[in-house]
Amino acid sequence: MKRAIWGRALLLLLHILPFVGRPALIGGDEPHYALMAHSIAIDGNLELETNYAAVEQGSVAAGARIAGSRLDRHVLEHNGRPVFSHPLGLPLIVAPLLWLQNRLLPGAAPDLLLGILGLSVTFLALLEGLRLLARHAPDERTGQMIGLAVYFTTPLWFYSRTFFTEPYLWSLTVLAIGLMDRGRLLPTSLLLGLTLLIKETALLAVGPIVVWTWCCLLYT
Repeated sequence: MKRAIWGRALLLLLHILPFVGRPALIGGDEPHYALMAHSIAIDGNLELETNYAAVEQGSVAAGARIAGSRLDRHVLEHNGRPVFSHPLGLPLIVAPLLWLQNRLLPGAAPDLLLGILGLSVTFLALLEGLRLLARHAPDERTGQMIGLAVYFTTPLWFYSRTFFTEPYLWSLTVLAIGLMDRGRLLPTSLLLGLTLLIKETALLAVGPIVVWTWCCLLYT
């Protein structure tokens, strides 16, 4: 037991290393997702133009590192109105947490909160993936070695520290498979629903899981 605890502690230290070295939203689409989540949580709307202008004037709503910078507008015209050009699922999911942070720490940057959230979800998925591989591989050690090699030698490790959709997509999918493996179909359905909410292309992963589950239920 003590050895397992130390092993997980070491794994956690390795897992958070990319974020600890630079604990902030680093760019790309991250500031735009964060800004939309802020708009939903604090302004109660989907209008981003005033939020972009506020960032240029020093607002930390898109991340502390971005404050005072000009961001390209990630919006498209739809029926004569500018709309967010990315899926709304991820900002919707994190908006309640940003609302709570704003209540407790008004004006705080979202970097640390979003970083901890992403790292937590991906770490849980990493542990669940290792468990699944250990169970279904020819032997436990081989399964765990395969899981560690896949995670730490691919972009999965770095992307775990980002506020993109991809870390949440693979994490929720792995966690859903883990729950399905335990026979817990209700929370499995909830996680698969959240996965689809984040990005519609998640259907490519969710679809086969649903079909497999129904086949198992029908033929057992």
